[in-house]
Amino acid sequence: MVRAALIRNPNLTEIPDVVGIQEAGQADVIPGAGVRKHVDDIAQLMSADYEMGDMVGTQWMAHDTRCRREGPLPVPANRILINKARFTFAKDANGNNITGAFQIGCTDAVAARVAAAKAAPEAGNDNIAAYEKTAVYALVEQKAGTGDGSGKKFWVMTTHMTPNSQLPKNPTLQKKKSIYTVRGAARLQAAEDINWVYNQLNVGVNAPLILTGDFNSDAPFGRNGGKESPQQRLINLGFKDATGYGTTTNLNFTTLPNFDRDYGQVSSDGATGMSGDPDRYDYIMMKGALGANNYYNHINLGHTLTSNSFTVQELQTNGLDKRVSEHALQTADIRLAR
Repeated sequence: MVRAALIRNPNLTEIPDVVGIQEAGQADVIPGAGVRKHVDDIAQLMSADYEMGDMVGTQWMAHDTRCRREGPLPVPANRILINKARFTFAKDANGNNITGAFQIGCTDAVAARVAAAKAAPEAGNDNIAAYEKTAVYALVEQKAGTGDGSGKKFWVMTTHMTPNSQLPKNPTLQKKKSIYTVRGAARLQAAEDINWVYNQLNVGVNAPLILTGDFNSDAPFGRNGGKESPQQRLINLGFKDATGYGTTTNLNFTTLPNFDRDYGQVSSDGATGMSGDPDRYDYIMMKGALGANNYYNHINLGHTLTSNSFTVQELQTNGLDKRVSEHALQTADIRLAR
């Protein structure tokens, strides 16, 4: 989770205007607390500078219902925060924030696995949770009197794509290569879904998009179930990767040090075991924007705790802002328009 301690770090000359958060709910941090608790914690920790878009109760876009669960939909563990001194959430005709969420990555193969697991959850079928991934969006507007005062608008999306973890309990199924092929295809479909929804939302708005996310697939090296990466699929759909412009820092380091690695030791020829080929799972991309600069993979930010299974006592001792992420913070300056 992105914490206030990371947002206010010495490598940044000012706080980011937009923050995308993924996997905000870690159920093992405080047993039974769930996503809602951790989302509220983040909002509280960052409330001095940020307004958070609340996706709960908003309309989910039903562009693909094959994988939709019955009953209440899961609370998205992704959130968008904006610097409230400079920006506000754009409003619809009824005065509501233009925010929402949608499910991503549903293919025929995914739908079949989800249906089988629903029908026989104890039969060692695939893990439904691996496919219940979402993207959230918000239309953001520049406040009057800030910047050039023009009230420019832009879309923000943040997403968490299907991982290769969250494997089924059946050890035989875990070892089948087909599971990774299905999940790789789900990530490519997620890229298509994000582009489709953006195009639908943007009719009559004509605003650029900033996309942040954990794609759970490194690029451009193609280890996505033997297929192209979601990053490359998005590029093919007209997106730009923020690392492709201007100054970059720490691209030779992984973005996923995990809890059991020293941030300062995970390099392209170190703990990843892949010389010149560091794992990259986390991205900042854009569509309709002019470019980017100062891309920074904050892999050098240390942490004090080494596990994601904290007791309530440990949290009380170390403080909520000391909860760490196994992912490194990614930042960039995005140039939206002239």
